[in-house]
Amino acid sequence: MKLAADDVARSLRASWQLMARGADALDELELTRNGFWRSFVALLPLTLPAAIALLAALRLHAGLPNSAGLFTSPGLALAVLGATVSSILAVPALLFALAPQLVHRPRFTTFVIAWNWAGIISVALVAVPATVFAIGWSTPGLALIQTLAFEFE
Repeated sequence: MKLAADDVARSLRASWQLMARGADALDELELTRNGFWRSFVALLPLTLPAAIALLAALRLHAGLPNSAGLFTSPGLALAVLGATVSSILAVPALLFALAPQLVHRPRFTTFVIAWNWAGIISVALVAVPATVFAIGWSTPGLALIQTLAFEFE
């Protein structure tokens, strides 16, 4: 299944509008079986840049130098990438585990599509303060406040 740039741009725009305007923007998401799987296919390539920014910030906070390379600690890199993707997948997986009968309902599909695209946007928003911290333009406390401001604005 291919992920075209037009599909990604449309889905991200629709997800942003969904968060801003509410359920009226649902019609702009592709709420089909293909749209369902595309929302999963988009997770890794679209969250990877944010995970790299989070990794840089985490390494700096832990006292590890970024000048040696971000991936000199592969366990930490995999943990950050896994946590980033898991933070998006946790709720649909929990719903599937607790109420498997929901999987066959159209609302579950709609929820998962909207959740996945909104998760990608949320991770990108968290990456902004992480990047600012990683390049040395803020303190850990300020980066935390910026993260909360981005998430709850």
